[in-house]
Amino acid sequence: NAISVIGDKVGETLYYGAGAGGEPTASAVISDIIEIARKKSSLMLGFETPQKLPLKPKEEIQCAYYARLLVSDEKGVFSQISAILAQNDISLNNVLQKEIPHSNKAKILFSTHTTNEKSMLNALKELENLQSVLDTPKMIRLEN
Repeated sequence: NAISVIGDKVGETLYYGAGAGGEPTASAVISDIIEIARKKSSLMLGFETPQKLPLKPKEEIQCAYYARLLVSDEKGVFSQISAILAQNDISLNNVLQKEIPHSNKAKILFSTHTTNEKSMLNALKELENLQSVLDTPKMIRLEN
């Protein structure tokens, strides 16, 4: 991809680069996200940042969640996990357990029905304290 720019004093200049593709696109997207996170507004991004944007406290957020756990692949682990989720009033929507070959480990991936973030964060803290959970649980909000 290239762009030609003509100036009175410099004449024609040509700027070129790789253009669309994985890395250039990822670089542009990450740059935009960083600008948004720093609360910089730019008409190039297609929006102007409102001066004050009211945010809900995390404890009041209601949505479904996706979570990923790295666990010991042994009997009773999933029952411990489901008990903690139930104690925190979290209902499962989908569950997938994938064995990691040549190890005694597995990944448990699940999505929940709508719940509040406070319950989800409490459950994840409890799960992290289980001996069978080998790494910090990962979570993503699922907006409807």
